[in-house]
Amino acid sequence: MTRNDAIRNTSGLQQTDTLVGRKAMHALNTLGHLTHSRCPRELGSTDARDQPNNAPSVKKNAVQSYGAQVVLCAPTNEARQQAANEMVEATGAHFVHSSNDPDVMSGQGTVALELLDQVKHEYGVTLDAIIVPIGGAGLCSGVAMAAKSVQPGIKVFAVEPTGAADAYNCFQKRQLMGHTSPVNTVADGLRTTLGTETLALDECETTPTNERDNNWPIVRDFVDDILLVSDDEIVSAMKLIWERMKLVVEPSGAVATAAVLANKLSAGINNVGIVFSGGNVDLEKLPW
Repeated sequence: MTRNDAIRNTSGLQQTDTLVGRKAMHALNTLGHLTHSRCPRELGSTDARDQPNNAPSVKKNAVQSYGAQVVLCAPTNEARQQAANEMVEATGAHFVHSSNDPDVMSGQGTVALELLDQVKHEYGVTLDAIIVPIGGAGLCSGVAMAAKSVQPGIKVFAVEPTGAADAYNCFQKRQLMGHTSPVNTVADGLRTTLGTETLALDECETTPTNERDNNWPIVRDFVDDILLVSDDEIVSAMKLIWERMKLVVEPSGAVATAAVLANKLSAGINNVGIVFSGGNVDLEKLPW
């Protein structure tokens, strides 16, 4: 699985789901309450998370096993916002956005720092590019900022499913625009919206409109391109990762690999780092 050399960062191997450990612990440097599952319990805090009712059961079960409360809602941005607002009103908790919070973005950026350090010291090579999934863009923006702060010439390519291509459309038009067609993709973790789809009441009342979208300016200015992959390409990459690499990766975590395998990258990109993000898969509902 090379183009010429592909080096992976397996964030999906973390015990917590999809980079929660990195982003939550970084956010806890400044916040006493947050909406991520494992770290609050370890620090003696409480936690509640809203999740769409069609989220994989393995994700719900994992969150609950860490002692967090799961509040299910309809799988729409409006329902998620309402659920978050109701939790803030009922408990007085501080709302931490899953992708648009600056501390979350910074925590996820450590993926790039770790990857660049690993390839330099363990493999003796310099990456031409990092390939990373994009949905809400917390991971993507964090990786782009971190990677280009230590290696300004590196390329950062984001990858998105064709059935949830709002980030791609925003990037082409150079403006936030949301989804322009119904979302339909096997990559459930990327069915989100670039921008702030779930601002809690305390944020809406105190945050000026032009300061609410923290991810989009970084994606616009630091990501070199956004690539699209089909569901068939995603499932094919996911199956290869399972069978040949023996790693449990969910569809959303396989999109970056899918882009490389489908030759979506431009010529001259040889040494690439691929971010695997997420291993939440219901074994009863495998997509093949």
